[in-house]
Amino acid sequence: LECAVDYERRLMISKSHTLTHVINLALHRVLGEGVSQKGSLVDESKARFDFSHGKAMTVKQIKEVEGLVQASVRSSLPVHIETVPLDKAMEINNLRAVFGERYPDPVRVVSIGPTVPELLADPGNDEWSKFSIELCGGTHIPATDVMSEFALVEESAVAKGVRRVVGVTGALAAEASATGAALKERMATLESLDLDKAAAELVTENKNGCSALKLDLDQATTSTHLKAQIRDQLGAREKLLAKRLKQLQSAGSDKLAAGAVAEAVEAA
Repeated sequence: LECAVDYERRLMISKSHTLTHVINLALHRVLGEGVSQKGSLVDESKARFDFSHGKAMTVKQIKEVEGLVQASVRSSLPVHIETVPLDKAMEINNLRAVFGERYPDPVRVVSIGPTVPELLADPGNDEWSKFSIELCGGTHIPATDVMSEFALVEESAVAKGVRRVVGVTGALAAEASATGAALKERMATLESLDLDKAAAELVTENKNGCSALKLDLDQATTSTHLKAQIRDQLGAREKLLAKRLKQLQSAGSDKLAAGAVAEAVEAA
């Protein structure tokens, strides 16, 4: 039997694992201290993170979380890993541990930014609240810029009081960004079309660009906040289209009625 490490797969999983730590910090900074980890999944394609939160995140909050993670990726923060006594680790300000989890002594500390000796030398420093510091036994990348890009592509409910976010990095994040840019361009094209022409086409040819874009948007993998933005734009466009269509139909009915009256007068 011959065994070998799949280093490419290991790297992708390491990216996703480090990403869950960065997402955890971003969620705390945006949603507050009530957030606690309820589960996670890391694989070659994504990082999935479940957390306690009583309601759906707003579009603004989702955008802020994505922005904080992207800032961490761009900052090329080093990932430091060291095994230290459990009681010393628990003194570190902003240290994250999964509630109910039993940790060994000594324990493994993963810090994204400051070194572990720096943390232990001044454990109460308020500066540590800006960084991800967790007890963790998993595999990680050496620095955040290895992720290269990030997109938060899902925010949903898992159970009562538990939400889920899904993020992607690298080529998948770049693809999500390109998809979003293409959808934005299609939306801009729709908004630039003459409203009367669009309404006339809807009547005569049963064409509706809004419906086609909505279908593609639902199936697309791109930033969640961008999807919400385009949905709002689509809704506004459809309202304008429906209003103009009603006006055109009303004008057509009035024209037919006027023609009928004229014919009746001539006959009399």
